[in-house]
Amino acid sequence: MIGKKIRVKMNHEQADTAYIALEGYPEEVQFGIVAKSLCLDDVVENFKGPRVNLDFNKEGVLIGIEIVA
Repeated sequence: MIGKKIRVKMNHEQADTAYIALEGYPEEVQFGIVAKSLCLDDVVENFKGPRVNLDFNKEGVLIGIEIVA
């Protein structure tokens, strides 16, 4: 991923949420682009910290990371 574009999106209506859009996430939001979301709480035993969701496209490629404080 070196040299690839990463965008950080902040939602002013949800000030506690940030979204890191990775390569493969479109410039404009598209319904259905995220085929699967995985929450770190579900895979890391005794996870302590903000809610972190990993978003994957239909090919299984990680395209975004949502962080909710």
